Amino acid sequence: MSEKRRNARSQSIVNAASSLFIEEGYQVNMAEVARRAGVAKQTVYTHFKTKENLFEAAIVNLIEPLRQLLEPDHRGIRESLEAYGLSHVGGWLDASTADLSRRLIAEAARFPDAAQTLYLNTGEAVRQQLAVRLEAAAARGEVQIENFAVAAELLVGMLFGMDADRRRMGMPLRDAAQREAWVKHAVDIFLRAHAPA
Repeated sequence: MSEKRRNARSQSIVNAASSLFIEEGYQVNMAEVARRAGVAKQTVYTHFKTKENLFEAAIVNLIEPLRQLLEPDHRGIRESLEAYGLSHVGGWLDASTADLSRRLIAEAARFPDAAQTLYLNTGEAVRQQLAVRLEAAAARGEVQIENFAVAAELLVGMLFGMDADRRRMGMPLRDAAQREAWVKHAVDIFLRAHAPA
């Protein structure tokens, strides 16, 4: 089998698993993953040795667009953080992502490894990459920050505000225009607080 075909098959398995994890939580049946991906069950295990491996791949697949937004590029720090903020907040408040998080929080006691995998490959991974992005901006003189990890975590909290709580409690969320205004306001306050002396 060619590398291209193998990668395409692997991606179809990840896509099928992602949908099932969102629908059913971590107790997904691997035979159902195979059925939905249109492959044999053994093929799933050829690509992903365990359900944990498959779950991690599904989470990384989910978070990849956010990681790409934080890659160094030609944009200034303000534009970069605003783009990241809009994508990050919008992505995590998306109904399917919220459903997956809610299911795994409810199952965390039964599947602690899955809950830890979700946290390490989403919030924690993005926070670390955001800290690296801020450090690069500081090296260029765009910001002045003493602790990049702390600053990254503070920014994530500012970007979300109370929307995660609103989503969990079934309360109305900001519409797209309100969310954009909120993100720009949060980034503005953050950058003013960390403006170079």
